[in-house]
This record gives sequence, structure tokens and C-alpha cells, in this order.
Amino acid sequence: MNNQKGFTLIELAIVLVVIGIILGAILKSQELIKNAKARRFQNDVKALEAIIWMFYDRYGRFPGDCNLDGLIDASTNNTVGAIDNNPNIKFCEEMGGNEPEDLDAPWAELKKAQLVSNVSNLQLSSTPLGGTIYIGKADNRNAIAIAGIPCFAAKMIDVSIDGRLDGGFGRVRELTGPDTARNSTDVWTTCNTEETLVNIVYFFDREP
Repeated sequence: MNNQKGFTLIELAIVLVVIGIILGAILKSQELIKNAKARRFQNDVKALEAIIWMFYDRYGRFPGDCNLDGLIDASTNNTVGAIDNNPNIKFCEEMGGNEPEDLDAPWAELKKAQLVSNVSNLQLSSTPLGGTIYIGKADNRNAIAIAGIPCFAAKMIDVSIDGRLDGGFGRVRELTGPDTARNSTDVWTTCNTEETLVNIVYFFDREP
């Protein structure tokens, strides 16, 4: 005689509750990991700014400002992966008047000054959230641009630096073109979701 019994409704309900709790914990942990990466990236951006100013204090100019006009020669970029890891970039003083408007130049100069690790420019310009970091100029101001990061991270950086959430005012703005920042009251209108990738610029020198 078969004495096997199936689950009762109460037992099934308990199992479903346990599964729901486990799934909720997994989703929560994923959100915590994402926020931790975003906070780490905020710190990375501020650390890079400090390194750029260290270069300025040492050499009297910004890395990549070969013509000494106070602006980094290369324009920022809103495309992921525009760094080509040019190994032939030298110190501006060694160029003999042939200053390159190359996005590799600021990274190469920081390496030659031994202010960052001696790894490839592709590695230096990568982020824990994906995307690419550029050092250059936008809207005729020196800037750090980040192409291809999630909107939730862009918003966190905006609030942490500007103290308010907007994409068109302050030092942190949406990058609408290779070297053009948004200048309006729009609040991150391109962020359809928090995971939508966006391009931002941080004017570390002067606010437009």
C-alpha cells in the first residue's frame, strides 16, 4: 500500500515564502554591489582630479596642455573606447612644437610623471562600471568625461559633487556631444531607466 503524501497547501505556502525571501535577499545584495561600485567610482574620479592637480603643481600646466594655453589640447569624447593606447606620446616638452590633440596624451603624461600606474592607457581609462574615462576639454573648460556609465551612477556623482540632481547645471552635466555639455534645466532626460547608459562630464577646473 502506498503511504506517500503530497504537500499540503500550508507547506506549499511556506516553501513559496522561503523562496520569495531568498530571491529578495539576492536582489538586495545585487543592488548593494552596484551601489558599492558606484561609490568606488566616485572616489576614483575625485582621486583622478587630485592627480591632475598634482601634475599641475609639478609642471605648471595640465597633462596634455602642450600649447600652454591653460586648456588640455584634446577634446573629451562621448564614445566608449576612443582611447587607442598610443605608445608614442611623449612629454609635451619633447614634442618640438608637434603637439598632438590626442586623448592618450594626458594619460601618457601622467604615466611618465609616475603619478599613475605604468599600465596601458586602456586599463587606466576603464571603470568598474564599464565605459571609458577621458581627460580633455569640453565647452572650452578642462574636464573629466566618462562615456557609457549607468544612469544611477551618473546621478550619484552629480549629487555628490553638485549637491543636487540635474543634468544641465553645475560641474557635473550630461555630455551631449564629443565636447559639448548639456546646458538646460533638464534632469537626466535620457535616463529611461536607471541602467540606461549615459555620458557625463565633470568640469574640475572651472564651471561653465
